[in-house]
Amino acid sequence: MVPDQRPEDVLSQLQYHLDNVGFDDVKVKYLGGEPTARTDLKDPFVKLVVNSTKDIYSVPMQIVPMVGGSGPKYIIKKNLNVPIVIVGIGYPDSHAHAPN
Repeated sequence: MVPDQRPEDVLSQLQYHLDNVGFDDVKVKYLGGEPTARTDLKDPFVKLVVNSTKDIYSVPMQIVPMVGGSGPKYIIKKNLNVPIVIVGIGYPDSHAHAPN
């Protein structure tokens, strides 16, 4: 998902594409999703978060404008209109998402 995309639109576009390239026997089932949320990288909150991690991590924080995954970011940003920054807090060797 990229800014201004809605999961329902992407689903119908994917199904349309599959149908038109000969995969009309493949049906895509919507299991859930949410629109994206993005904070402007120039927002002062981003700088605050980056600066606050300097004493915690032994390497500079990597800033990635958009990442995959889901969570309540869209709902929080839409309803509270506050900036959102996600900070990786997992142990790298935990292999939380895959064995490799």
